[in-house]
Amino acid sequence: VALFFALKEAKRKNIKEDYIFDLSILVLLGGVVGARMAYVLENWDYYSRNLNKILSLNEGGLMFYGGAIGVAAAILAYIKFTNSKLAKNGQEKISLARIADIFTPSFAIGEFIGRIGCALADLHIGTRTVLPWAQEFIDGTTRHPVSIYMSLNGLAMLIVFWFLRTKVKTEGVLFIFFVLWYSGTRFFLDFLRCDDLNICDPRYSGWTPSQYISLGAFIISLIFLIIIRRLADKKHMAEQQKEN
Repeated sequence: VALFFALKEAKRKNIKEDYIFDLSILVLLGGVVGARMAYVLENWDYYSRNLNKILSLNEGGLMFYGGAIGVAAAILAYIKFTNSKLAKNGQEKISLARIADIFTPSFAIGEFIGRIGCALADLHIGTRTVLPWAQEFIDGTTRHPVSIYMSLNGLAMLIVFWFLRTKVKTEGVLFIFFVLWYSGTRFFLDFLRCDDLNICDPRYSGWTPSQYISLGAFIISLIFLIIIRRLADKKHMAEQQKEN
């Protein structure tokens, strides 16, 4: 489904389908490897004593931000490789910002569908609550269905960014909006994740590793957005001076 949306966007932005197909394979591989490595590092106390379990993907254990880093590495490597070939042939290079915008709705789809899988596997156990939509978990308590919250957040992002994709003209800004939205909501949603069971995610000074990464991603993305806005303002002022 994510690939279908990426292909539609690529066609609109005059990127060949073969380019997106090849890149999608690397994105898939990079995402899985990065997500698994990050999960293993996050739970190194366990895996350091069970090295044979590191590659046991059938037992679950993937981390979104690790997957995001793996995806970013795959995209950067592919763009650098293909752009060098395009430059030799005298063709126009493809910008990282354009590719990031093309895949932005697909990232939202991945969050939407992927978190349904998390919910079905009883992952991301929440804090205790008596709200009407609370779910009973393996310990017999009723808790926040954090995976469902994340999935609905992904659906909301898909709807909004699919609408904004034709409205935002500056390349890369759509993806920056995605990072701001995801990191901001993820930071607060992690406060609803459990900390009273031995299977809960580890916390450091009261925060999960994902919250520290979310805060950093939010700040960096905000800085990039401010820089892009200032550059756009300078360009607009220069154009006005030329007209005058």
